[in-house]
Amino acid sequence: MSEESLGFVAGGLSLAAYLVYAFGTLCRGNKPRPVTWAIWAFTDSGLYASLLLAGAGGNRWFQLAYAIGNTTTAAIALIKGGLSELTKLNRICLTISSLAVLTLVLLHNPSAAILLGLLSKGVGITPTVLKLWHKEGKEYWPAWILWLLAALVGTTTVREVISLQMLMPLQYGAQCVTVLLLNIRASKSRDQRGFFY
Repeated sequence: MSEESLGFVAGGLSLAAYLVYAFGTLCRGNKPRPVTWAIWAFTDSGLYASLLLAGAGGNRWFQLAYAIGNTTTAAIALIKGGLSELTKLNRICLTISSLAVLTLVLLHNPSAAILLGLLSKGVGITPTVLKLWHKEGKEYWPAWILWLLAALVGTTTVREVISLQMLMPLQYGAQCVTVLLLNIRASKSRDQRGFFY
């Protein structure tokens, strides 16, 4: 398969993960925070623009799917649960993401924008990880498995193995593995239904 085709596959898997997550939100009790997902949508849109400016290949579709999916999830969360407050962590992520976009627009530096965007996403996943670490909730695992598969396919869409563009699917994959492992840990200690709820 070509890099472009693999990018479509990674993007398709990402969009499928968002559809599954939406099902979990609407039918299984997931409670995404609208503000957090809106910030991720902003961040992923900036990362997508950075990839375009950097001349990215197939992995731009992977990133576009994240921008669309996070926007959709934010809208669903807003409709289902209403507005949520802007936490200190949200402000930090929004500041970092805004710096990324400003770096891209004013300095035309996609590399710095990508690094700042990934930093924002790394900081932004902290509440999910802490929630699972303290066994205070669960994540809908089928979506996270699809996101992990998308990230794995996403690594095959990058032309240069050692590049900032490779960090994106690697970071997303590492976050997915972390969430899945913590979800298993939290499930085992909480009840006998386990991982598959």
